[in-house]
Amino acid sequence: MKLINVLIQYSILNLDKTFLYYSTLDVKPYTRVLISFGTSKKIYGFVVSVKEDNRELKEIEKEYGFQIKEIDELIDSEPIIDDSLFLLTLLFTTIIMLRNTCLDYYLPHCWIEIS
Repeated sequence: MKLINVLIQYSILNLDKTFLYYSTLDVKPYTRVLISFGTSKKIYGFVVSVKEDNRELKEIEKEYGFQIKEIDELIDSEPIIDDSLFLLTLLFTTIIMLRNTCLDYYLPHCWIEIS
Protein backbone atom coordinates (compact mmCIF):
# COMPACT_ATOMS: atom_id res chain seq x y z
CA MET A 1 0.00 0.00 0.00
CA LYS A 2 1.14 3.54 -0.70
CA LEU A 3 0.66 6.51 1.63
CA ILE A 4 0.14 9.63 -0.44
CA ASN A 5 0.39 13.29 0.56
CA VAL A 6 -2.11 15.24 -1.53
CA LEU A 7 -2.33 19.00 -1.93
CA ILE A 8 -5.82 20.25 -2.69
CA GLN A 9 -7.34 23.37 -4.13
CA TYR A 10 -10.37 24.12 -2.00
CA SER A 11 -11.17 27.74 -2.67
CA ILE A 12 -13.59 28.24 0.22
CA LEU A 13 -10.99 27.42 2.87
CA ASN A 14 -7.85 28.31 0.87
CA LEU A 15 -6.00 25.39 2.45
CA ASP A 16 -2.25 25.16 1.92
CA LYS A 17 -1.35 21.84 3.45
CA THR A 18 -1.29 18.23 2.36
CA PHE A 19 -3.77 15.54 3.34
CA LEU A 20 -2.90 11.87 3.77
CA TYR A 21 -4.58 9.28 1.53
CA TYR A 22 -3.72 5.71 0.53
CA SER A 23 -3.83 3.63 -2.61
CA THR A 24 -2.81 0.24 -3.94
CA LEU A 25 -2.45 1.73 -7.44
CA ASP A 26 0.80 2.91 -9.01
CA VAL A 27 0.53 6.53 -7.88
CA LYS A 28 3.53 8.76 -8.61
CA PRO A 29 4.51 12.16 -7.23
CA TYR A 30 3.41 15.21 -9.24
CA THR A 31 0.31 13.56 -10.66
CA ARG A 32 -3.33 14.53 -10.26
CA VAL A 33 -5.86 12.36 -8.47
CA LEU A 34 -9.56 12.48 -7.71
CA ILE A 35 -10.32 12.27 -3.99
CA SER A 36 -13.24 12.47 -1.60
CA PHE A 37 -12.88 15.46 0.67
CA GLY A 38 -15.17 16.06 3.60
CA THR A 39 -18.40 14.13 3.68
CA SER A 40 -19.28 13.75 0.01
CA LYS A 41 -17.40 16.28 -2.11
CA LYS A 42 -15.12 14.94 -4.86
CA ILE A 43 -12.23 17.20 -5.81
CA TYR A 44 -8.95 17.07 -7.68
CA GLY A 45 -5.74 16.74 -5.73
CA PHE A 46 -2.06 16.99 -6.60
CA VAL A 47 0.27 14.27 -5.30
CA VAL A 48 3.26 15.79 -3.51
CA SER A 49 4.86 12.61 -2.16
CA VAL A 50 4.37 8.84 -2.08
CA LYS A 51 5.69 6.43 0.55
CA GLU A 52 5.41 2.63 0.46
CA ASP A 53 4.09 1.07 3.68
CA ASN A 54 3.52 -2.67 4.14
CA ARG A 55 1.56 -2.48 7.39
CA GLU A 56 -2.19 -3.01 7.70
CA LEU A 57 -4.32 0.12 7.21
CA LYS A 58 -5.77 -0.16 10.74
CA GLU A 59 -2.26 -0.13 12.21
CA ILE A 60 -1.30 2.97 10.19
CA GLU A 61 -4.53 4.75 11.16
CA LYS A 62 -3.87 3.96 14.81
CA GLU A 63 -0.38 5.48 14.53
CA TYR A 64 -1.67 8.67 12.87
CA GLY A 65 -4.81 8.88 14.99
CA PHE A 66 -7.33 9.35 12.16
CA GLN A 67 -9.07 7.47 9.34
CA ILE A 68 -7.15 7.52 6.05
CA LYS A 69 -9.28 7.61 2.90
CA GLU A 70 -8.48 5.88 -0.36
CA ILE A 71 -7.82 7.81 -3.56
CA ASP A 72 -10.85 7.51 -5.85
CA GLU A 73 -9.16 7.77 -9.23
CA LEU A 74 -5.82 8.46 -10.92
CA ILE A 75 -6.04 11.31 -13.42
CA ASP A 76 -2.43 11.09 -14.67
CA SER A 77 -0.33 7.94 -15.03
CA GLU A 78 2.91 9.95 -15.29
CA PRO A 79 4.06 13.15 -13.53
CA ILE A 80 2.85 16.34 -15.19
CA ILE A 81 5.69 18.49 -13.79
CA ASP A 82 9.27 17.66 -12.83
CA ASP A 83 11.28 18.12 -9.63
CA SER A 84 12.77 21.45 -10.72
CA LEU A 85 9.37 23.02 -11.42
CA PHE A 86 8.02 21.79 -8.09
CA LEU A 87 11.08 23.17 -6.27
CA LEU A 88 10.55 26.49 -8.03
CA THR A 89 6.96 26.44 -6.74
CA LEU A 90 8.26 25.89 -3.20
CA LEU A 91 10.66 28.80 -3.61
CA PHE A 92 7.82 31.09 -4.74
CA THR A 93 5.72 30.04 -1.77
CA THR A 94 8.38 31.18 0.66
CA ILE A 95 8.46 34.57 -1.03
CA ILE A 96 4.95 35.50 -2.09
CA MET A 97 2.02 33.15 -2.02
CA LEU A 98 0.41 29.89 -1.12
CA ARG A 99 1.68 26.66 -2.67
CA ASN A 100 -1.65 25.77 -4.28
CA THR A 101 -1.85 29.26 -5.80
CA CYS A 102 1.60 28.82 -7.37
CA LEU A 103 0.61 25.42 -8.75
CA ASP A 104 -2.38 27.07 -10.46
CA TYR A 105 0.10 28.64 -12.87
CA TYR A 106 1.76 25.34 -13.83
CA LEU A 107 -0.94 22.73 -13.80
CA PRO A 108 -3.62 22.12 -16.40
CA HIS A 109 -6.89 23.74 -15.41
CA CYS A 110 -8.14 20.90 -13.27
CA TRP A 111 -8.57 22.66 -9.95
CA ILE A 112 -12.33 22.52 -10.28
CA GLU A 113 -14.67 21.13 -7.66
CA ILE A 114 -16.71 18.19 -8.85
CA SER A 115 -20.24 17.72 -7.65
